[in-house]
Amino acid sequence: MLKRLHWLIYTLLCLQTLQAQDLNELFPNCFIGAQPDWVENIEKLNDSPSAKNGEQSHVLALEYQLNAETETIYVRCVKKLFTQAAVQSESVMNFDFDPAYQSIVLHQIVIHRGSDSLDQIGTCQMELIQQEQDMDHYVYNGMKTWLVFLQNIQPGDILEYRFSKRGSNPAFKGVFDEKIYIDHEEPIDHARVHILSSPARNIYFHSKNIPHEAIQASSTDYEILKFELFDLPASEGESMQPYWYLDIPFIQLSEYKSWGEVAKWGLEAFKPAQETSAEIRQLAAEWMNTIPNPENRILQALRFVQNEIRYLGFERGSLSHIPTDPSLVFSRKFGDCKDKTLLLKTLLALMDVESSPVLVHTFLKGHISDINPSTKNFNHVMLQVKFENNLFYLDPTYAYQGGNGLKSMSCNEHERGLVLDSHTTDLVEFPDSPLEPQMIASRTFEVFNTKPEVRLMTKVLYRDAEANRLRAYYKQTRSREIESSIHDYYAQKYGQLEMETPLVIQDDFENNEVLLEMTFKIANFWKTTEDSPVKTITIFPSTIQNLCQQNFSVMRKSPLQLEHPCHYIEDLTFINEECDWEIDAFDERLESDEIALTVKHSSQGKRMDLHFDILTKKDFVLPADLEAHRNFLQKIEDHIFITLTLPKELPLLGNISEELNILYKCIFLIVMAINFFILIKNWVRKRKLKKVYLPNIN
Repeated sequence: MLKRLHWLIYTLLCLQTLQAQDLNELFPNCFIGAQPDWVENIEKLNDSPSAKNGEQSHVLALEYQLNAETETIYVRCVKKLFTQAAVQSESVMNFDFDPAYQSIVLHQIVIHRGSDSLDQIGTCQMELIQQEQDMDHYVYNGMKTWLVFLQNIQPGDILEYRFSKRGSNPAFKGVFDEKIYIDHEEPIDHARVHILSSPARNIYFHSKNIPHEAIQASSTDYEILKFELFDLPASEGESMQPYWYLDIPFIQLSEYKSWGEVAKWGLEAFKPAQETSAEIRQLAAEWMNTIPNPENRILQALRFVQNEIRYLGFERGSLSHIPTDPSLVFSRKFGDCKDKTLLLKTLLALMDVESSPVLVHTFLKGHISDINPSTKNFNHVMLQVKFENNLFYLDPTYAYQGGNGLKSMSCNEHERGLVLDSHTTDLVEFPDSPLEPQMIASRTFEVFNTKPEVRLMTKVLYRDAEANRLRAYYKQTRSREIESSIHDYYAQKYGQLEMETPLVIQDDFENNEVLLEMTFKIANFWKTTEDSPVKTITIFPSTIQNLCQQNFSVMRKSPLQLEHPCHYIEDLTFINEECDWEIDAFDERLESDEIALTVKHSSQGKRMDLHFDILTKKDFVLPADLEAHRNFLQKIEDHIFITLTLPKELPLLGNISEELNILYKCIFLIVMAINFFILIKNWVRKRKLKKVYLPNIN
């Protein structure tokens, strides 16, 4: 109730301020009005730029001006459009905001054409929509988009627009904490970032890809931090960049001096509820009475929150960062990561188990330490559990997670996190455990010298995190769909394919392993040519081959992303009951700073085994190392692509010559004639025999 009253007062104050500025409200939280008087605009513009190197548009001026005291960010952009494609792209403008605490004030939209300036606000069409772009992930944030459809815009026009977005998330309680990304697909003549704050605020900043140092100035009311950038080239945006890498100008601004201060904010946000429902207390008491083993009680609570509380997030307003009351989450049986974490913490506290929430970033992982302390450096929360002098990191959103103990169910893959307790002063590093193989795939081929068909038996074993992901997938997907996708995968590799045995899924929940098995018949596995009847096939470990593709340029300027952590094993086995395989034993390990690969070949009689084991060591390759990395991948390719030939070259019946075919038919007819003559002769002989009777002794 107090939170709602606080929010009502905050909203009324904002509306009063907006009305005082004589604004015209077109939609809820969408206004037309003059720009703030504290804004300092770029005046000198290059109004006649020419297109270079196929440019579709060119930015003459780009401004971001932030006022920490009025919680307002002002944006101005002046852009020349050269092509019809640019017109198509820019003719629909969108302004996103959270109506729970933000409003948009549109100051100007004008088209400069020659000496004319055409106002668009009075003529354009406008709409307000709510898209819920994250609904596929069961997250509803209430964000709205104000759409503006421009009219009579043409190539050669200069488009200028100015707007302000006002309001900050109440979850941060007025602490200034922002990030500015100057993300641009076209060149920029002049970019400006100004930050205005009262002398009472201490704002710490971190910048990247900014060529000039910040300028500090002051006015009657504000301390001003200024960044000026000139002649910025278009952002190249190379593909396959690590998530943590930035090649665009970036400025981080925050009042948080240390990670300890961020942890104090988080500790307040995740403070236990004053009252816990009787249902939660009853459930915890039941576990205390019926489960004597303390570790099993923790696991019971974890699996209850993982599997009985479904994932669904209503993250409007402050709920984007503040968890919902555990009693409400328990009663409605759903919540997002924050809600489920606080519920699990509440259950464990009732069973005298100490725990603390941990903020992490699922993509940045350990690279969150590269950024200054901020509440906005995280996108997920887990729970650190203290048990028998050990720390375990449990994820209550991990539905269907397998494992038989806290150690096996601890999630250390995020590398670093911020523990929300009163003693935290820095990020914590998660335990670095040896990476066991996450996937072991085996394909066994039963081949024949005299038949073109091959029997393929596939087995893929998924372990640990991969098993969790697959389990969650097959629990929500029809078996026939999975079966069909596996069939299509192998049909693309081998052509004519017929399923012999359907998909079998074996789930070892305790050891957290999931095994998929299927068997196929391949109609035309072996390949021959007109020049040679020799039967050959080129095979390779497909998963490893996908990891080692050379689909990048060594001239790129940004790091190359690698899948990490990653440890896969692929085994290819060939069995030929008609003859023995002849292959030299082979065992070699290839290793670089990024990848290690082990290859083994062996044969014993009618069986041949090819073994491949790959492990990545880090998640990127630096530009300076790309040429060496490509050479190493080529070496890997030379080792994993193998051409097989049947040990003995017996012709397939479908490939014999016409002369041999006639000969075989003649031999067949002669044999059949001889057999027929013998049968007739035996029949005539039996007809000539006389009956013989025994004499009657009586």
